[in-house]
Amino acid sequence: MLAIGDNGRQLTPGLPANSPSRPDRPFISVDNVTGTVYVSVDDFAIPGVQRYVAASHDNGLTFGPARQMTTDAYPGTGGDTDTTNVSLAVPSAGSGRLAFAYQAGAAPNGYTGVNGCPCPIFETSRDDGITWDQHSAPFAATHTAADPSHPGHYAIMALDGSSVEVSRTTDYGVTWSKPTLIGNDPGRYPFQPWIAYSPDGVLGLGYKYTVSDWSNGLWASETDGALSFNTTFDYWAAVSADGGVTFSPSVRISHAVSPADSAGDIRDDFSFVMLDNRYLYTGWGDLRTSPTDPSPAARSIYFGRIDLEPFQPTV
Repeated sequence: MLAIGDNGRQLTPGLPANSPSRPDRPFISVDNVTGTVYVSVDDFAIPGVQRYVAASHDNGLTFGPARQMTTDAYPGTGGDTDTTNVSLAVPSAGSGRLAFAYQAGAAPNGYTGVNGCPCPIFETSRDDGITWDQHSAPFAATHTAADPSHPGHYAIMALDGSSVEVSRTTDYGVTWSKPTLIGNDPGRYPFQPWIAYSPDGVLGLGYKYTVSDWSNGLWASETDGALSFNTTFDYWAAVSADGGVTFSPSVRISHAVSPADSAGDIRDDFSFVMLDNRYLYTGWGDLRTSPTDPSPAARSIYFGRIDLEPFQPTV
C-alpha cells in the first residue's frame, strides 16, 4: 500500500506546509495519452478549503509530492455546500492535462468573471499541478470530465435546484457552452452526481434523485455528527452522444426506490459513472434489502449499466 501525502505522516511542525495532514476522499484519474496516474485528496483537517494531487509516471509504483490544486491568486472558499466545498470537487485528466473546477474566494485584478467573487474557476495543468492555466467558468462546478478523444474538450457539472447542470468547452476553458439542465423534475432534487466520457467522446452522467417530499430539508436531523436522511430516492443516468451538446432523456437505473435512511448518515462516497465504447457503468449506495426486495436494510453498493447503442445518433 502506498500512502499519498507527505509519505503518509501527519502534518507536524517542520514538514512541508502544502501537504495534507489528514488525506480523505481519494479520487483517481489516468491520462489517456501520457499514462500519468493522478490521485487527488482533500485535507479533512481544513474542511472545504483545499484539494491536493500527486502524480505517478510509472503506473502507480511511485508518486511525486502532493501539490495544492488551488492557488494563492485564486484561493478556495470553503463552506458546507457542494459548490463552495473545494474538497468535494472531482478532477479529471486527458490528452496531457489535468483539469479541475472549483469556486474561488478571490481573484487578481483584471479577472474577467461576470459577477466578481466568489467566482467559478476552471484550470488545467501540464506539469502535475505545479502551475495552472486558469479561466472563468460559467458556474461553480463539482465535477470535471476530460474528453479523451478531443484534446481541449471538457465538461463540468454541478447541481442546480431540481436539475443537474452541465456545460462544455472545446478550447481548454476559454469559452463555454450555455449550461444544459438534466432532470428538471419539480419537487425532486438530485444529489451525489458523477460525470465521465467514454474513449470515443460519449458523455454520461448519473445521479441520485429524491422521491419523497423533503420540504423540511434534505437532512432531517443531526445527532452526534450523524445526519439522518429525510427522503427516499432512486438512481438515474443520462447520455450525450455528441459530447455534451445534447442529452438523452434520463433513464432510471435502479429497479425500485431506496428507503430513507432514518438511522445514520447517507452521505456515502459510492456513486460513480464510467464508460467504455459500448456501456455506461454506474454504482451507488442504496438501502434496499436486495434489487427485488425494496424493504429497508443496511446500505449496500449497487451496480448497473446501460447500453449506449440506443443513444447513438442515426446516420
